[in-house]
Amino acid sequence: MLPIGFSNDVNPIQTIDHLSISRDFPVTDDLPEIANSAELIVVGAYAGFDSSWNMARKHDSILEEDARDYVEGRLYSFRIDETIKGTPAASTILVNHRFAERLSFIESNAIVDERGIIVVEATEHNEITFTLHDYLYIEPEIGAKYLLFLTKDMHFGNYYGSIEPFSMKIDNDFVYVQSNIFYSDGPAIQTVTVDNSTRTISVGQGSFLQLTDLISGRSLGSVIEEIILSINT
Repeated sequence: MLPIGFSNDVNPIQTIDHLSISRDFPVTDDLPEIANSAELIVVGAYAGFDSSWNMARKHDSILEEDARDYVEGRLYSFRIDETIKGTPAASTILVNHRFAERLSFIESNAIVDERGIIVVEATEHNEITFTLHDYLYIEPEIGAKYLLFLTKDMHFGNYYGSIEPFSMKIDNDFVYVQSNIFYSDGPAIQTVTVDNSTRTISVGQGSFLQLTDLISGRSLGSVIEEIILSINT
């Protein structure tokens, strides 16, 4: 217990050296579930990088970007060679990949007990900002053949992954899942640099997922056959 009249004026700001970040998104290792989550399933190739944009939107106007937040999406042009499910808007579409996010946190000299309750209010604050790259982002290989499971953004017209994983690379008619959720022993650790300084912070993303890649190494024909069977039943 703190003594009566305790002052916090001399308590230093508690700096952050490690953070854990998480966000919710649908995941599965089941091919029928992947297929049924998608509005559009296509085979084709990435033609090139198109542009970056701010995915963060104003709460009262989704068509306007939020000037206070920045979530970078990267749009890639994708040429469709075969459509397995759905009707694409055109033979070449834009596919959005979530790339990075600018985050800010407040450090202070508040005193917090073991239950996480503030027992002495802060008298000093320090805001830190940094850019965190999305651990799920895998840069697509331009010109390579892919099988994609997508949903259309009704506001902006581009497409995005309907679930994780949503991308499968095709090599010599065999399929290989493109996802970081299967190949991790725990949270992905990234070292970021705080803006306008040389200070670094260790940031963990993700969690332990009990998922198994049951698709990589299968023939494209067998995968498409299972997809068609699952969406027709």
